[in-house]
Amino acid sequence: MPNPIAFVLIPGASVVAEPCFARVTPRLRSLGYEVYPTDLASVGERPEGPASFEDDVTQIAAQIRKLAEQGKDVVMAMSSYGGFPGTQACKGLIAADRAKEGKKGGVVALAYLASFIPPPGKSIRDVMGESLPEAMKDSPNDYMQNHPESWRYAFCDVPIEEAEELRDKYYVPAVDKQSTKSFNGYIDYPAYRFVDTCFLLGEQDMLVPPVVSRSMLKWAKDEGIEVKTTSIQASHAPFLTKVDETVEFL
Repeated sequence: MPNPIAFVLIPGASVVAEPCFARVTPRLRSLGYEVYPTDLASVGERPEGPASFEDDVTQIAAQIRKLAEQGKDVVMAMSSYGGFPGTQACKGLIAADRAKEGKKGGVVALAYLASFIPPPGKSIRDVMGESLPEAMKDSPNDYMQNHPESWRYAFCDVPIEEAEELRDKYYVPAVDKQSTKSFNGYIDYPAYRFVDTCFLLGEQDMLVPPVVSRSMLKWAKDEGIEVKTTSIQASHAPFLTKVDETVEFL
């Protein structure tokens, strides 16, 4: 009997993984999948100082490697900034490459959830351009604290009463300081060229606006990269506001 697919869930900036994906994790597990919400090293303060992009990559790659060495097929599901380190972390861990070495397991697919398909050599600052939130423009090697009202942007696709409930139950437990040093990093390994890749686009996303997403998708198409795209009426956190659609997508 084949090993079950293991989902590695990577959050975006300023949030920890467990509460961020708390609504989709049990749903995926109920369908028989293994699910591993995986934190970013750059979220939260550290005694040694702000974590870098490379620290995020290392932490994610360790989770992928652990599962690959158990012979598991891994699907990377990445939110927002998580698409940058999540993509790079696949280097050396693609299932097809491991198979050539006689090894089982590895990354078989990438799923970008209101995220970024990062071009090599460009940081999130480069990709966002004028759409970069003010908080990310400041303190390039320090910490960023989310604005107290930023939850409104994440949940703008649901009624205010539901948004407030999501804020209290999932957003508040998830949010933490974010190392802005990590936003300077860029990939040199375009994993999306080597595995099946899909993209969930939120038409009401106010943090990664649809115009930015479509620009990335156009770039990918022009580069000959096949990306299966699903567009839904969702904001920046479809895994919390549009759970059925997100689970179906995955």
